Amino acid sequence: MKNIFLFGIIFLSLVFARRDCLQQAELDALGRSIRPEKDTLAISPSGHFYIHFDTTGNAAPDLTDSDSNGVPDYIDEVGIIADSAHHVLVDIMGWEEEPFDGEGGYDIYIMSYGAGVYGYNYKDNGNTSYLQIDNDYVGYNSKFDLTPIEIMRITVAHEYFHGIQWGYEEDLNSNAYFYEMTSMWFEDILIPDGNDYLDGWADDLLNNPTVDFDNTGGGYELALFGHYLSSFIDEKGINDVKQSTIIREIWEDYSSHCINTDNQCSDIIESNQCETSEYCDWIRGICTIDTDTCIDYNENSCEACIKDNDFGEQDSEADCLAACIAEDVALPDSCVGPFCCNYQETVNISGEETIVNYCGNGICDDNRDCEWIDGESIVFNSVKSTIHNRYNQPFIKYWVDFMSRNLYNGIYEDMDNDFYYYSDQALIEPILTITPTINDSVSIDFDLDNESVSIQSYSMGHLNTIVEIKHNLGDYIGRVATVSKEADVNTMFWSKDTLSQELYPDDEIHFIYGIDQSSSKIFIDAIPHTVPIPPSGLTVTSAQDSMILYWNPSPGPGDSLYYVIYRDGDSIFQTIDTNYTDLHGIFGKIDYSYEVTCYNENGESQPSGIVSITSWPTEDNVTENQILSIYPNPLHKTHDAHILYALGANYSKTNLELINIRGQIVKMILLKSDQQGWHRERINNLIPLGLSAGIYIIRLQPESEIGHTKKITILP
Repeated sequence: MKNIFLFGIIFLSLVFARRDCLQQAELDALGRSIRPEKDTLAISPSGHFYIHFDTTGNAAPDLTDSDSNGVPDYIDEVGIIADSAHHVLVDIMGWEEEPFDGEGGYDIYIMSYGAGVYGYNYKDNGNTSYLQIDNDYVGYNSKFDLTPIEIMRITVAHEYFHGIQWGYEEDLNSNAYFYEMTSMWFEDILIPDGNDYLDGWADDLLNNPTVDFDNTGGGYELALFGHYLSSFIDEKGINDVKQSTIIREIWEDYSSHCINTDNQCSDIIESNQCETSEYCDWIRGICTIDTDTCIDYNENSCEACIKDNDFGEQDSEADCLAACIAEDVALPDSCVGPFCCNYQETVNISGEETIVNYCGNGICDDNRDCEWIDGESIVFNSVKSTIHNRYNQPFIKYWVDFMSRNLYNGIYEDMDNDFYYYSDQALIEPILTITPTINDSVSIDFDLDNESVSIQSYSMGHLNTIVEIKHNLGDYIGRVATVSKEADVNTMFWSKDTLSQELYPDDEIHFIYGIDQSSSKIFIDAIPHTVPIPPSGLTVTSAQDSMILYWNPSPGPGDSLYYVIYRDGDSIFQTIDTNYTDLHGIFGKIDYSYEVTCYNENGESQPSGIVSITSWPTEDNVTENQILSIYPNPLHKTHDAHILYALGANYSKTNLELINIRGQIVKMILLKSDQQGWHRERINNLIPLGLSAGIYIIRLQPESEIGHTKKITILP
């Protein structure tokens, strides 16, 4: 039984590799880091890294020295990849170099860890750091069959980037997920064929796609979003991700803010400045005294001078200045004399108006922007603000789009499609969704926010289906994605009231929504159609002894659609075309109504909208000459124009004249019809191409008769 237990431990170490790699170095009594002691060290080819290792004992690496340079091959490999990471990050991608600890180069210590432990970045008491990595990386269960050397390279890239990150912000708070997100992202930038970041690390995101952005897991899973931003959104990184700057810009924004942390408020509470934490302003500023007063910092100062122990009293300006000097707070050059505070504000403390003094730069003595944000959300705020400032788009729009595109993971082999944001999507599974079959209309009820997406998915039944989508009133940012076994018919579009394309049995439709405000509710109706969608755009035009019908085709579903024409409620004809001329018993001056339906193998659609129209009169009933209609009006010179006119007698010829506002005939044509009755003709030849836009008169001029006129407007 004991042997089985030990095997279980080994198995778990292989499957659930440890990456709690951000560590605080152990300190001695003087606050100095206690670093490992090693037998010797080697310096990387660039001279930037000092690699410490043992030559004996279980922590010693393989000492094989194939090139006889006096350094074990394994240590050579560590130095080469470390130099490469530094070169790519600092020299190419423009990151600030990691903080210098004052001694030699950046230190890497070779240790002996069990299989599955990658390594650690240890932060000193400050923002300097060092690495500890394994001596052989043997025994890893790699999905991508990575060699021990490849795993070492990935580890050095990951952990060294943490060292650079400490220079941007050393106070983790609850933002460690962003450190891990971006280190995992960089792994694949430096070693694109490694793909270790996909070896189970992305599962927290893919299996839980609706959780908040900053609560998806340890942050490792968010490397995919880093690639979405740097290779898909940032235009500079589309062809060469090393030219992308968006991740660095988020870090720069993150580092530019003071962080109001739990520890700061705890210190204030312990010094009796506030009785309980509930009186502390967690968004901006700190608490001041006993009950109900919190003071906001102004934009120029991050340190308030506050009496340490006495409630209801405030330090004088002189005491404030003395406190700033004692704490080595930088004061502005304009400071003169003992009364030197950057800012004063009058607040109500225990019912009394009291002046509060603010002085120096305090925590922000490195001239960072003194915008105080809750430490719990500062990274997320930086992600949102960078996206907004760079692309004038809300974060949630990109988060919705990112999640939608992950529905297509594994379908395509390369980037030759409209859905992938990064080539490695070919290697992973789609996000996890539940897809009940949609048989009847459903109402989707989403509670939306700006930190996560809501997802509802459906599978089609055994019939071809088109889904009609209708939204109730409300703000939303949404994607509709259809995923088919036939990859060439997959579609994804921004949500609106519309129809999906025709979906086949077992195809899926997904609704992915968020909102650019704190929260809101939205309702969406999804209506499946297995019989055809009704034809649209039915038009009916009367002619002599006939009616001419046109309509837009039904989008389906179905492969063999045909249409049924109804007149006055009775079926009169079937056709596969989208036009029909009704010649059956059309009498003069009679009202008729028409509608059209569509059939597929499952049945008949609902009818199109009804169109009612009056037939032309018989010739004997037309007794006057007149222009019945000119359409369109206004008309464009380059578009088709028609006239509907009546002649009350038979003529040898009938002219049509175009007259300008001065009464001059601009153009005259001979009409084709000159017999009694109603007539329709195309009159494009009446409008000269060089004619100026404006108001004109058209005159119907039968031979030896008084003309009949109608005003028209001609557009360019």
